Amino acid sequence: MFNQSQNQPHLKWEAPEINSSPKGEIWYWSLSVISLILIAISLWLGNLLFALFILISAGSLFFLSQEKHEDFTFQIFKDGIRINEKNHPWASFESFSIFPMEQKELSFLYLHKHQSISFALRIPIKTADIEKIQTFLNNYLTEIEHRESLLDSLSHFLGF
Repeated sequence: MFNQSQNQPHLKWEAPEINSSPKGEIWYWSLSVISLILIAISLWLGNLLFALFILISAGSLFFLSQEKHEDFTFQIFKDGIRINEKNHPWASFESFSIFPMEQKELSFLYLHKHQSISFALRIPIKTADIEKIQTFLNNYLTEIEHRESLLDSLSHFLGF
């Protein structure tokens, strides 16, 4: 894939798999109260399936918030990007966008694939490195305006 001897990484950094913010006591209490209210409403309406869905969702959010996430190594080469040991050549992407997170250490780089069905590859980047990455990627891909999806908005709201 990438020719290591001739191709030194342009940029290299480590970032967590998921950039989750610390959850305080208020977050856990809010999750519990909202979940219990929704379960009570669904039971009052006789909708056991929705109550089960809320219970599973709340449990999943609770356990995801407790989980330790491993760090990934990211390297940008002339040929493409490497995430840990997996290579992604620039030819597999059609464009990129950057979602800057002011007031935070990490922002996000989205690499959009050619297939319209597949999701964009979301990569955490240091906010301080945005200009370097943007300048480098403009040599290989077209930059598009980032449109935050509903899933992105929801994950930011929930602190993930």
